[in-house]
Amino acid sequence: MKIAIAADTHIGANKFGVSDDKWRAPVVELVDYAIENKLDAVALAGDVFHSRKPSPSDQKFMYEQIKRLNNEMIAFMGADGNHDDEIAADSISGTWAFFSAMVWARKLPMSYVWGDTNFVFLPWVTPQAYEVSEGSLESQNELTQAVVLDQLQMGIDPKQKSVLIGHAMVSYAGGTELAPSPNLQWAGKDVVFDYDALAKNFDAVFLGHVHDPAQAGYVGSSQPTDWGDAAQTKRFIVLDTSDMSTESIPYKSALKLLDANEDTQLDAGATHYDIARYRQDVPAGSEPSPETIADIRRKLSLVADVVESIEINVERVVAMRAATDTPLAAMVPVDAVAKGIRAKFASVLEDSK
Repeated sequence: MKIAIAADTHIGANKFGVSDDKWRAPVVELVDYAIENKLDAVALAGDVFHSRKPSPSDQKFMYEQIKRLNNEMIAFMGADGNHDDEIAADSISGTWAFFSAMVWARKLPMSYVWGDTNFVFLPWVTPQAYEVSEGSLESQNELTQAVVLDQLQMGIDPKQKSVLIGHAMVSYAGGTELAPSPNLQWAGKDVVFDYDALAKNFDAVFLGHVHDPAQAGYVGSSQPTDWGDAAQTKRFIVLDTSDMSTESIPYKSALKLLDANEDTQLDAGATHYDIARYRQDVPAGSEPSPETIADIRRKLSLVADVVESIEINVERVVAMRAATDTPLAAMVPVDAVAKGIRAKFASVLEDSK
């Protein structure tokens, strides 16, 4: 079977002031691809919505996309991310309306066998979801670790292929076994899994939460959510469970950002961008003229639909104070000046003797 796996669609975020249609476009593209290529399923690895209280319009949009998949007999499945649900054990997930999902994991991991493959879905982990309330916070975390690992290991059958799809933080500690800390540890309120241990215990691992697709194990977001994503190629993954091979499919509709500086070639006709900004650091007294800034804006407008900003950061000149035994601010002003001068020119006066 073939399954498209995406993550961090953050429906409702609408970064950079773009319209709903433009922000949602990669999700439509994902569904189009699944239908055109007759895939068996689409899976989302968390943070479907940007808020656990999505707007009615955002809910309706996702309902329509799931309905399109259902009409083509394409399964829909996945797990909640930290944006879809809150920490409280009795909170209601923003994905509550995904009734037609074949399987959707909220709060606790779920395992689903399909053919010769066991899919394990891991929602964002919080101690509250595991009803661990006795003892200190440290002991609660340790007990939660044990429960999470037990549930994940239930989804691993040596006779079956196993695929982990979830929303989590990982470290790259080089572990081999699913085990408590240090292979599974806590960073503040976030549980951090050992990615190497996950990769050695599952045939394939696809995670959401970190938006960078270059990080091992992460699918990446469908849209850039800040300027740190400007150089990333947003994508989704197609998994063929017959041989566990994968194909990376770049989103054609993801926003293209240009983070330009004085070294950027602003030539029209090459790549066209949705949004651009320009930043340059200059020494004091070397600020570009208004005409130069206007020319930069003109060139940016030729290669981008929107010019977000032009930032010229002028280097600050900091005057150095002479070092004295007594803080100058604690002295009488005239005495402070005199002592400062003596300290500054002490070596000169010594040489002249």
